[in-house]
Amino acid sequence: MSEHRSLPLKKITYTSFGLLLMVVLINLGAINLIRSTITRAVFMDCSSILFNLLATVALYLAARRSQLIAKRLFWAWGFLALAQLSFAFGDAAW
Repeated sequence: MSEHRSLPLKKITYTSFGLLLMVVLINLGAINLIRSTITRAVFMDCSSILFNLLATVALYLAARRSQLIAKRLFWAWGFLALAQLSFAFGDAAW
């Protein structure tokens, strides 16, 4: 892989780990700092929608990146992104 292509992948990897760490810290903070069970439940329900949408974006980016390798990989990642998006809509409707 050329030097030019490895830089965006490295940036995406670091950004992904940073977002994952942020999600874990937000959840731990919500569990420990919010005392009201109703408020905690509302926060966790709303934040799960946001996290599902972040996962949808990550799967979509994987689909776009894999399109350069093979069209079948693009469709596989694309369907996973679509399934995650429908899960996020279902979570929002719940």
